[in-house]
Amino acid sequence: MSHVKCTSGTFGVADQKGFTIIEIAIVLVVIGLIVGAVVVGQSMIRTAQLEAVINEQDRYKKAVQVFKEKYMYLPGDMPTATNFWGTDSNCPNTASTTTAHTATCNGNGDGRIGNPYGTNYNGGCVGVAADSTWYENYRAWQQLADAGFIAGSYTGVTGGANSFTGLVGINVPISQLSGGGWQLYFALTTNINNANCANAFQGLAGHMLQIGGALSSTNPYGPILTPSEAFGIDSKIDDGLPGYGNVQSGTASGFPNCVTSSTASTATYKLTYNGLACSEIFVLGF
Repeated sequence: MSHVKCTSGTFGVADQKGFTIIEIAIVLVVIGLIVGAVVVGQSMIRTAQLEAVINEQDRYKKAVQVFKEKYMYLPGDMPTATNFWGTDSNCPNTASTTTAHTATCNGNGDGRIGNPYGTNYNGGCVGVAADSTWYENYRAWQQLADAGFIAGSYTGVTGGANSFTGLVGINVPISQLSGGGWQLYFALTTNINNANCANAFQGLAGHMLQIGGALSSTNPYGPILTPSEAFGIDSKIDDGLPGYGNVQSGTASGFPNCVTSSTASTATYKLTYNGLACSEIFVLGF
């Protein structure tokens, strides 16, 4: 009779090993370091974007001031702009386009970057008649670029069927803050009872820069900042109060998760809310 000889520890099967506790711990540590690095990296990127917002508003404000010093008029409002950069087609009713170009149209020289063909400056929060266009507002960005005071090139006209369609990077500047774009306009909101002024604090008036998220068929004023981020920017430049000073946000009726009230004297940033909720306004002081 034949016999089968067995060798201890082998039976045609290779030795099998599992991960030790130390090896698992090392893997978890590495994963933690990677996740931490990603989170820190995202935080650093966001911090840099928020710093860019402050730098952008300062750069645009100075560009407007230098433009006025050189040409004696505000951009967009300049009644002799075509003498420098040529005449666009069918001024002042140039058709909507997404193609940037230099040729422009004249403003009316009234000292306000708003619609020169509307007379009712109390008709809306941005100082234009309700039935008129944002004629000078888009020309302002175009002429600032034509003059070499800001980077890029712009169309100078509305971006769609509506007279107030702002297309980020097309007729208004894009921000380094992800999803953000800029507006430049003259505001007159001394009559807060005007339905059009529901998003603005009473007494907000003058020329404004505003950063907000891109929106469909209107200008970029959508929520783009968390309340904490808006408060940080406001505190760094101004007084940290959303309803007063040279940096403001919208009211609670327009931005309910951004601020606590629609009354300037009681409004504070809603720091307990962590989502994107605010659009920030920078008062230029002229």
